[in-house]
Amino acid sequence: LTPLQRLSSMARERTAVLTSALRAVAASPARLILVGEAAGALQGSPLLMEDAHIELVAHPDDRASAQAALADMPIRLLDRPAGTRGYRDLARGAEQIALDAAHTRAVANVQDLLRIALSDPIAHRQAIALEASLRAHHTHSETHPKMTDQQARDAAERWLDRQTPVRTAA
Repeated sequence: LTPLQRLSSMARERTAVLTSALRAVAASPARLILVGEAAGALQGSPLLMEDAHIELVAHPDDRASAQAALADMPIRLLDRPAGTRGYRDLARGAEQIALDAAHTRAVANVQDLLRIALSDPIAHRQAIALEASLRAHHTHSETHPKMTDQQARDAAERWLDRQTPVRTAA
């Protein structure tokens, strides 16, 4: 799947709105890095998106113009996501991801997304999924056969099932 198709498969009914917002972000001249669930979906996270917003970190010099240009979009601008020092910290490892043939945008790499999720006590499940994505990236390199998308999702789900504590009724 393309990155936008992955996002669409994880975004449920908000796909059209989020895709439109991502295209607006990609068209913006502001220096922006995607973080959060949308970035995780673009990087291959197997979790369905619960947040209906795109989270971005803007270069400090571009924050005001990005906020004005994207004011009507479901976007949250963050200055320093948990576990980071902000834009410059994330820019070192950000990856340019082609959203489609006409749109490319910087997305925080899986390690940085994992660092953010591990620093946020609410995002524990997201951190586990990102770790599974990171392992899949490393395990299925050029020297190993690529998994189909369904095989990767099934493997991530099996891994998540082993990592998530079982809750029993009291």
